Amino acid sequence: MKILEVASDIYPFVTYGGIEKVAYFISREFSKNGHEVTVLTCTNDMVKVDMDIRRVPDLRVGGARGALFIASSILYFLWKRIRKQVDIVHMHGASGTNRLNSLCRKFGIPVVLTVHGKVVDDKKLGGWMDNFDAVTCVSKQTKKEAEKIMKKKCKVIHNGIDPKQFSYSEPEKKSAKEWVNKKFGKKLNVLFVGRFMERKGVLDLCNISGKTDANIIMAGHGPLDSELRRKSRSIKNLHVLGLVSDNELRRLYLGCDVCIFPSHFEPFGVVILEAMAFGKPVIASNVGGISEIIRSGEGILVEPKDVSGFARAIKSLESEERRNQLSRNGFKRVKDFYWADIAEEYLKVFENART
Repeated sequence: MKILEVASDIYPFVTYGGIEKVAYFISREFSKNGHEVTVLTCTNDMVKVDMDIRRVPDLRVGGARGALFIASSILYFLWKRIRKQVDIVHMHGASGTNRLNSLCRKFGIPVVLTVHGKVVDDKKLGGWMDNFDAVTCVSKQTKKEAEKIMKKKCKVIHNGIDPKQFSYSEPEKKSAKEWVNKKFGKKLNVLFVGRFMERKGVLDLCNISGKTDANIIMAGHGPLDSELRRKSRSIKNLHVLGLVSDNELRRLYLGCDVCIFPSHFEPFGVVILEAMAFGKPVIASNVGGISEIIRSGEGILVEPKDVSGFARAIKSLESEERRNQLSRNGFKRVKDFYWADIAEEYLKVFENART
């Protein structure tokens, strides 16, 4: 099958974010299975990767993707179609995809849309989403929101991980632990990884840090970067690292004691799977798709914005025995979220869309 993947950004050029990783890893799995895959993106920094990634121009308007990316995608699609190099188009994210979908339909090319984020309650949006040959959602919560405004039924296909990325040796783990303890101190070290934006609950972490003796370590980037750094100057146990390299992030994951994700809204939460794959106990908000990942005994769920609840959860994990219990259960859970299996689910959707 000749598959055209359309995603504005893609991993490893952008290392934080679910859409970017989904587009990359399922494309890689499609290629492994013998399919011809082209990824269309507008990511600026290009490095060599193991598939055909084509960059098209983009114009940002107010920080959002502009019309130029969609226009460029349309032109690229036309060129591919003329050469009969497209059997199906897979789009990530609903924003701005209607025009490209309309063009594909005129050529008789099926289009599958994957909804990754919050769905706006807009019947007009639902009407054009119904025009796709198939719509998938990354969680039951996203599916519920999408089907409120659509006539079409959506299929849930969760995001995943590549287990090879998270294998490690005990000496590597010990070395990372020593590095983290030396850098931050021999306290309970609690790690947050993600975008520095309000809906990720990053400001709540500032308040949580005032209710615990544990170190709160924050790795990521986003619009609240400066504010978080300013607050950290007066909070001794709050450490705002900003954007870190892949190698440093790996050391942080392996060397920390607990991972925390206090999101106010989360369609899925790939970073939760990553933390569990590294064998870390997870504390996260009971919101969106997170509860579809963490079941009873596999982590600790706290109601969003409950600062005291998160502080109590951290306190409960001062017990090494409790941490180890959650780590073991969480590690078993991630086996249900491997990209190889998820790619197979997408391929079934693609085949059905073509018939």
